[in-house]
Amino acid sequence: MFDGGAVLEVTGAAAANRGDVERFLLPFDLAHPLPANPQPQVVTPASLRVHLRRTLSAATPRWTSLRAAASARMALMPFQIEPALALVQGMASRVLLADDVGLGKTVQAGLAIAEVHRREPRARILVVTPAGLREQWRDELAERFELTAEVIDAASLARTAATLPPDVNPWTVAPLAITSVDFVKRPEVIRGLEPLIWDLAVFDEAHALATHSDRGTAAALLCARARRLILVSATPHPGDDAAFDRLTALGALEGDRRPLVVFRRGRREVSVPDARRTRWLRVQPTPAEAVVYRDLAAYARRLRRETAPGAPGGAHLLVSVLTRRALSSPAVLARSIERRMALLSGDTSPSALQLALPLVSGDGPEDGEPISELALPGLASREEEVSLLRRMLAHAREAARTESKMAVLRRWLRRVREPVIVFTHYRDTLDHVVETVGLNLAPVLHGGLEADERRRQLRAFTDGDAPVLLATDAASEGLNLHWRCRVVLSLEVPWTPLCLEQRIGRVDRLGQRKRPHAVTLVARRTPEEGIAARLQARADHAGTSAPFQREPVAVNGRIEAFRQPAAPGLPTLVPAALTEVRRVHHCRGLAPSPPRRPSRPVEHRAPVAVLSRRPGRLRLYWLVRAFLDDAEGIPFWDTVLGSTTDLDMTTPPKRASEVAACLSRWRSIDIVGDEAVVAAHEALAAAVARDVGLWLDARVERERAIAAEVRRSVGRLAATFVQAGLFDRRAERGRAEQRRMAEAALASTDACLHRLERLRRASRGGRDIAAVVCTARNDRRSR
Repeated sequence: MFDGGAVLEVTGAAAANRGDVERFLLPFDLAHPLPANPQPQVVTPASLRVHLRRTLSAATPRWTSLRAAASARMALMPFQIEPALALVQGMASRVLLADDVGLGKTVQAGLAIAEVHRREPRARILVVTPAGLREQWRDELAERFELTAEVIDAASLARTAATLPPDVNPWTVAPLAITSVDFVKRPEVIRGLEPLIWDLAVFDEAHALATHSDRGTAAALLCARARRLILVSATPHPGDDAAFDRLTALGALEGDRRPLVVFRRGRREVSVPDARRTRWLRVQPTPAEAVVYRDLAAYARRLRRETAPGAPGGAHLLVSVLTRRALSSPAVLARSIERRMALLSGDTSPSALQLALPLVSGDGPEDGEPISELALPGLASREEEVSLLRRMLAHAREAARTESKMAVLRRWLRRVREPVIVFTHYRDTLDHVVETVGLNLAPVLHGGLEADERRRQLRAFTDGDAPVLLATDAASEGLNLHWRCRVVLSLEVPWTPLCLEQRIGRVDRLGQRKRPHAVTLVARRTPEEGIAARLQARADHAGTSAPFQREPVAVNGRIEAFRQPAAPGLPTLVPAALTEVRRVHHCRGLAPSPPRRPSRPVEHRAPVAVLSRRPGRLRLYWLVRAFLDDAEGIPFWDTVLGSTTDLDMTTPPKRASEVAACLSRWRSIDIVGDEAVVAAHEALAAAVARDVGLWLDARVERERAIAAEVRRSVGRLAATFVQAGLFDRRAERGRAEQRRMAEAALASTDACLHRLERLRRASRGGRDIAAVVCTARNDRRSR
């Protein structure tokens, strides 16, 4: 050991490093001790005003007050801060944001992320979104909350891993990570996530996770490793009770008794005008199209009577797919018939047998031709089926020459002299629209675009270069186009209310200054009218057409609870949200604006300024910073208290040197130990103990449930995706690796429980002077 050397261990007490422990090796590391009782710093009144405004605007009166809202670049509405308040107050560990489309669910989730980051600077946060929305989430967090998030994909993960030692998990480098569920569901990726516990996990468009698929399985496993969970979906109930039950069960753990809390607010309930106008525009099919629909009906009847053995359900699916293609466009139906005929004739060329592989990283709905469904078994006699299909193909080609919907679209676009978004389900229908309607310069969005090309196409529309945007449902989730457009036209009726609501939601959002219009084309006297009726019935069952709940609803995984007006015993957040918004607006008003001339910076000493030079009785206004400490004496929260004292000054200070000479006399006043200040500090500590206690109960219960789940699921996470090894030694190494990962996760939960238990024994900490103002007793400038 070096002679005279020592290890200096320090614990952070500032907001950015509170509780962090660092070690420095002396004398090699330079350390400059701060004076225990530093002399106050004399500043100008202008500098002190800036310091006071900054200090007061950043202070919070209660431990449960939001700390990130005041600096957020968002127009706060009371309902938007309720989810963050629910997490802060310990009402919930799992939250479902199910507000109506366009009410700012992304902003609400972003505020919760910023609040967790502000309270726990070392928190590890994961955001899982559709692949096309990753950059949008990153930009929103940066612009509104000044948070730096990293988009994680295969390339970025490989680059990070190449710079780290082999035993360092690259997922631990980014404290705020944004990724897609199609990426994290991969076996090699999910193994790296197994030892990690997330302080907050956010899943956007969560309705896509309520399925029996790898996506749903990966999401369930990640949700079970989240200390706090936020699910975001404007359409959580697709009309299927079982799917909704799977959604509400995400993150539910044995031992965590707190239910999922659902925030489901409509526009009227939050005083946002609902100006949307929707219209079903009936379109009369041409005679040639009517023949195609009759051919489809006859083909369906033959399939029901004479389906090949072993595939009765496949026949129904085949007819459904062909019907949807016909309703989209006879031209795309003709293409699918050609594909079906090639498959039946035994054509093994790549163009005929290519399956729909997940070559793109999008999470959105599939918009390619449904090739796998077209290969399903049909009639027992292939020759007869090919004959039927050949006749239908001829009729479809004839109908494609003069399509009724294309004629309506062309006429409608001529009459509407403003930007329009045209939605359809299939990618090849977009190509047909471009050729038929003459929209060769129109930007196109679909699921096959790479991220850069998607941004380029979208920019062509948002910058005003093109009046029409053509899109499939791959572009109907998450995009904010309300400031550019207010009109949406759907070429065909979607088969789910979720899809239709997502389409309209691109323009019907907070900030839309005009009345949104949504038009859906419906072919008269065709199966599309029945689809529209079923769509409305499913929307009614899902509750999208019923009044929304104003209060949060506690859901234990059952649709019956979801429909209740309120949950018994669940406290309301409306009054607290109103009070908090008023406080935040006041804090924003206090925040200092950039000065015209740079003022002298205030150092890490209590600033003092003299506003009055008159002799006589002066008044000192003290701003005292009061701390709350955990069981180990580490400050975990602070606020400011105010006090006043009077001082007789026969000769008032006029110059900075005279002010400095008076400081010794002012410092003799033990304002920090004043009885009134001590009493206020004691009352503050008692209130914080109550608030922290409710939050701690929720956090400790959730943390113990996560630890229990980790112990139960040793080896289960990656085994869900990876087959067992062929040799015993390989399987043994795999089990050892799983045990190592489980131990790492349990170490994280143990450390978190230790930190939480320290807060349970919190106490009143120290106090110091934050600022001093000296003025005449009746000076108006002191007010």
